[in-house]
Amino acid sequence: DQRLAARVGVELAAAPALAAAKVEAKSHWGVVALVGVAPDEESRREAGRVASAVPGVARVDNLILVVKGDSKAEGSAPATGALLMTRAD
Repeated sequence: DQRLAARVGVELAAAPALAAAKVEAKSHWGVVALVGVAPDEESRREAGRVASAVPGVARVDNLILVVKGDSKAEGSAPATGALLMTRAD
């Protein structure tokens, strides 16, 4: 799992579209959780696409928050039963 998370991390770092994002990958049994912040929804989606393309990834849970400048996180309402994470500055 650590190797898979490391491979995903390398791919995320190499993606030019994600230069402004701060994303970390965690993995357990082929399921990769992406955590961190991105400047826009497109960057968030791109991180999910990049992670999904790594061999060995069975599923991606994209938990990246979209944060624009000093604003609060944006996005749609979470699904029922969803895990909620907050960031304290």
